[in-house]
Amino acid sequence: MIGLESLYLPKIYDELRFRLSTRIAFTLESKMSERMNTFKFIKLMYVARSKIVHGENFPLGDDEIKTVEDILRKSLKLWIKNPDIFNKDIFDYRIFQK
Repeated sequence: MIGLESLYLPKIYDELRFRLSTRIAFTLESKMSERMNTFKFIKLMYVARSKIVHGENFPLGDDEIKTVEDILRKSLKLWIKNPDIFNKDIFDYRIFQK
């Protein structure tokens, strides 16, 4: 999750869960149903990350961990090919385009 935050939230300090979930969903998915599923999943994983970081227990299944790893892997491949797409203006354009 920290790797995803580094890619998708450069110099962002507010609305982290919402922004991270939205940016990942709109960057990696093209269909609205897939975007919604990814958005909801990342929001849940951000809650898990926050609880774990602050010393609380949040049990995660192997499938959830694998999905986060897959999302990070896919994101890193995109970043390696074109790091310029990971900036605020492009994220906003991708989300708010008509």
